Amino acid sequence: MQEEASIEVQKMMEWAKEQGIMWPKLNYPFRFQPGYLGSIALEDINPGERIIWAPNSALFTSKLAYESELKPVFDQNPEFFNRPMIAMTTFIIWEKFKGPDSKWQVFLNAQPKENFVVQDWTAQELEELQDSRLVCDVSCI
Repeated sequence: MQEEASIEVQKMMEWAKEQGIMWPKLNYPFRFQPGYLGSIALEDINPGERIIWAPNSALFTSKLAYESELKPVFDQNPEFFNRPMIAMTTFIIWEKFKGPDSKWQVFLNAQPKENFVVQDWTAQELEELQDSRLVCDVSCI
């Protein structure tokens, strides 16, 4: 059952298209009952076939953070910013602080607002990921 996407999701999809992100064989967002957000294929997708294209300029990565306007801060304080996750967190906070002046505002606003912890997933939910490395990261402690 297709429902109208929220204004926030619509803005995110428009932003993605402006960035050159394409997903030609998918209908996204698609809302499944009882309200799960997901994608639905518009045609067959073969194994190994790309389902989304995104230029490097549209990827939110630690490389982006390290090369941002915060680079002098990171370079002057390597003892604090030697871990990518800390640099990314700092970059996210900085971009959120910039508000409408940030290229990433729409993207950041569309991110989940509730805490999401994979460690809290059930064994069945983890199995559905079909990603043995992530499952091991969570459960092979």
